[in-house]
Amino acid sequence: MRITAVFFISFALFACAYQPPQGKWIRLDAESLYLEAVVLDKNTMSTNYKNVCVEAGEEIQKQLSEELPARVQPLQFYPAQTPPQEGPSANIQILITDCKVDVEQWGAGGGGGAFTYYLDLDVKVLVSYKGSTLLSYNIKISDQVDTDIPDPLFEFSFEEPVVRILLLFDGRRLLVPD
Repeated sequence: MRITAVFFISFALFACAYQPPQGKWIRLDAESLYLEAVVLDKNTMSTNYKNVCVEAGEEIQKQLSEELPARVQPLQFYPAQTPPQEGPSANIQILITDCKVDVEQWGAGGGGGAFTYYLDLDVKVLVSYKGSTLLSYNIKISDQVDTDIPDPLFEFSFEEPVVRILLLFDGRRLLVPD
């Protein structure tokens, strides 16, 4: 009984944290969904902390490759390394169009102090099928991490863009935001 209550509370908190955008559901007539490799727009990446932007692309790719197959069933899912061989496939392309990291240092006297890192990340999601764009959706996130480590790598979770992308899919349905 206690496990059920904990699960329900966790699910309720998760549902409150991220809500799908307003829009309409359309049917995906494809037999499969191919997740292309996440692309980083090198011209808009922060000149400082490029490693965070690269990590963002890698983490988003990894998390979507793990979580998206369950969201798009009964469609066959193909990750970036294995393009579909047969049948009509919808493609999902993720572009990181902007990635900026700023930092503030606190209490720098002698011991190095603490750091607050601010991440601004713009992600564009494109879903296409048979040469037509079904979805073009921009996600903007801001995140903040407080740490005593002078490098923010591995501190950001990149959970928000992944969850917001997952909420666009439900089996053969695709949510097209208003």
